[in-house]
Amino acid sequence: AVHLPGAEVLDRDLDFYTRFGNWRSLDDLGWTPLPSAAAAEPAVDGGPFPVVLCNIVVGPLCRVAPTLHELCGPGGFVVLAGFRGDYMRTQVEEAYGALFELVERGREAGWQLLVGR
Repeated sequence: AVHLPGAEVLDRDLDFYTRFGNWRSLDDLGWTPLPSAAAAEPAVDGGPFPVVLCNIVVGPLCRVAPTLHELCGPGGFVVLAGFRGDYMRTQVEEAYGALFELVERGREAGWQLLVGR
């Protein structure tokens, strides 16, 4: 299942808002947290999943950390992309650091790829 914000938010330059806004408090930007994976109907029979991938701008990427943790099975991997630079990386590490042990697995044109277990 895909959860997107309202059309009025999708019409904005989300990278601008997440870069200059506070990803911990995006209510003023129209974002709402994703429903808990435990409360939602499973998208695919057999979850949790051994690998969970997420490539979205840094604000929403940080906001979905608890949900991705719930979707990731024991011993599974989370693969995170959609952020660049030290400031954004710090945000991702703050959001996911207590849930996963993160390791950088690549960079391209400033974009970073972190994998957590």
